Amino acid sequence: MSHTIFAEQPLLAIDTSTQWLSLALRHNGYTRLFHQETGNRQSELILPQIATLLDAAGLAVRELAAIAYAQGPGAFTGLRIGAGVAQGLAAPFGIPLIPVPCLDAVASLCPGQTAILAATDARMGEVFYAWFNTQTQQRLSDYQVAKPNDIRQPENIPASQIIGIGNAYTLPNPP
Repeated sequence: MSHTIFAEQPLLAIDTSTQWLSLALRHNGYTRLFHQETGNRQSELILPQIATLLDAAGLAVRELAAIAYAQGPGAFTGLRIGAGVAQGLAAPFGIPLIPVPCLDAVASLCPGQTAILAATDARMGEVFYAWFNTQTQQRLSDYQVAKPNDIRQPENIPASQIIGIGNAYTLPNPP
């Protein structure tokens, strides 16, 4: 199957790993988005918003080629909501599921870098984080959780080469 044909197949993406509900539907070269801070209302809004995206594209769930969903790390309840909805939509029609590691997705926003610290809010003064080299497309560390002051940079990488990305950088005491 050529990449062009695959690009035309509809793909739904679901991210409920933070206080934001983020949905994307890619089909026929167009991307329809829903991105809103919903707090604890994700479970209430996710199915109606997916229905709105599908209706706007003139699609039914059974026509999706795949469903991608945020697998974490992230907010436990949010991750359960996203994974549960993805599974619930996919199972009746045999639609493939694509779990996407959240920190990998965040790091991919900085291509061609040798030292990325991807960090997202884990609440209670802690962050989820991992080190990446997006030049070689490698994760340099395990996924971890810690207080920002406890994060140690890799020994062989000077601080001047480190790029930070993720919602943890908007916190009062970022990494």
